[in-house]
Amino acid sequence: MAKPQKKARRADIRSLQDDVAAIGAEVAAFGNTLGETTSTETRAAMNAIPERLEKLREDAYEVRDAGMEDVRRRIEDNPIASVLIAFCLGGIFSWMLRR
Repeated sequence: MAKPQKKARRADIRSLQDDVAAIGAEVAAFGNTLGETTSTETRAAMNAIPERLEKLREDAYEVRDAGMEDVRRRIEDNPIASVLIAFCLGGIFSWMLRR
């Protein structure tokens, strides 16, 4: 009776070893798939960076242009005040540089 039980246990152990090996293969395949998916998403994100930077640059230029237009309009609306402000700022900067 000991031999049939021993064979049954060996068969069970082999079956468990096969199951563990199959689970290990599935985990490895899942890891590879996850890595490929992550890699694909990372590549997509990396490829989107230049587009996002270009959009930010365009937005910055628009803000700069709007600011310059506002300054230009204020100078045109108040030319005397603009000249006085520029003169005073020039005097302050020259005084600071002399020190």
